[in-house]
Amino acid sequence: MDYAEIAKLATVSFGNSVKLLAQQETSKLENTVTVQSGLKGRSAVAADFVGKFPTRQRTSRLEDTPFEDINRERRWYEYRMYGGAVPIDKLDKLNTTYDPSDGLVRAAVATYKRDIDTEVMRAYFASNVVGEFRESTKNFDSGNIIAADNTASSPVIYALEGALAKLKANDVDVSAEQIFCVVDSYAAKRLRSEGIYINSDYQDGHVLTGSKLTPYAGINFVEYENVPTYKNGSDKTVHKLPLYCKSAVALGKWQDIFTDISQRKDKSYAWQVYVDYAMGATRLEEAKCLALTVTEA
Repeated sequence: MDYAEIAKLATVSFGNSVKLLAQQETSKLENTVTVQSGLKGRSAVAADFVGKFPTRQRTSRLEDTPFEDINRERRWYEYRMYGGAVPIDKLDKLNTTYDPSDGLVRAAVATYKRDIDTEVMRAYFASNVVGEFRESTKNFDSGNIIAADNTASSPVIYALEGALAKLKANDVDVSAEQIFCVVDSYAAKRLRSEGIYINSDYQDGHVLTGSKLTPYAGINFVEYENVPTYKNGSDKTVHKLPLYCKSAVALGKWQDIFTDISQRKDKSYAWQVYVDYAMGATRLEEAKCLALTVTEA
């Protein structure tokens, strides 16, 4: 078997292993958002929305037909390309009892999953591109931020109740939506210590029967460490937790994970394992995208 066939078999084997793991092991946030694949072009339309259809009560016969335009909005993805390569020298193979490329399969998938989470989190609070021809941007709505101070009178659970009330005020049908709140270890610790949350009367089950946070009032929790944090005027750390409907955040994939194994003649015939992928994310509906700010003591 010649070199070209060996390289081809190695690439196919590695690529299949990566794709299999990528299907079996998802990121923390990918299942909480809407996913679109096979996108084309530098930018792609994530969604087109129309506002409420205008109507009014008729008061007389044969009256003129009233016209009132309807609000329209277009949301866009803009992709980011991720990629990298790892060398495997012939000495690496000679000095070990296993194939070093085996560990790279799981490493590549783990990085892919982390980058998905990074992209979703980045786009959630970023300025998103809007308009028919991408002519403007929209910032995260500061009116959709609900604060939870580190006091007994303002526990995290009250902020969750405030978030539900805000969604309802924004005309969101919370009973028809999948709602997620992303919490880091600090916020999760606060929740686990709050009596109302621990009380099984408020839960679909018992919160302390396992390590996973159970849903509260229809809100599903996702534990993820890399939420934004910042210092407030009192030099206290504030954790900014996304709370959103699945239908309101989207991840677009231009290219799923691509792999290649090739031999580098310029590097003493070392093997190179290469991986890349392209994706972008965006908010879709501001009314369904909130944030809880939890302040440390």
